[in-house]
Amino acid sequence: MSQTIFMRRKIAGSGQISTDKIDLFCHQIDQNDDGTYLVHWGYENHGSRTLTYASKDCHLIVHKGGAIVFPGSVPNVFLPGRHYDCFSTIVTRETIFTWKVKKICVEFRLEQYLNEKNPLY
Repeated sequence: MSQTIFMRRKIAGSGQISTDKIDLFCHQIDQNDDGTYLVHWGYENHGSRTLTYASKDCHLIVHKGGAIVFPGSVPNVFLPGRHYDCFSTIVTRETIFTWKVKKICVEFRLEQYLNEKNPLY
């Protein structure tokens, strides 16, 4: 049985792609029985139109540890508004990766989230 250890909408990174603004965020982390972590990701497209980018411009780069992405890939279509659970990753405690969407790069370090004081609210 997993245990939720982090839950909030924390903007991990945001950026401007031409005139389009997107925030990328981790909004929940669950600890699995096997010691891995399930990390839930979302985004907010501040514009009024759907943004679509080439798949090659939207990906994860794993720098340390391991990461399994499901449902199989990170999104490359961003609907207007705020969206939760657009993909999830299973990671180890030492995992470091970058979520890249065009020019926006978000570095994720699980230990940084786990070391925050009072992460649940």
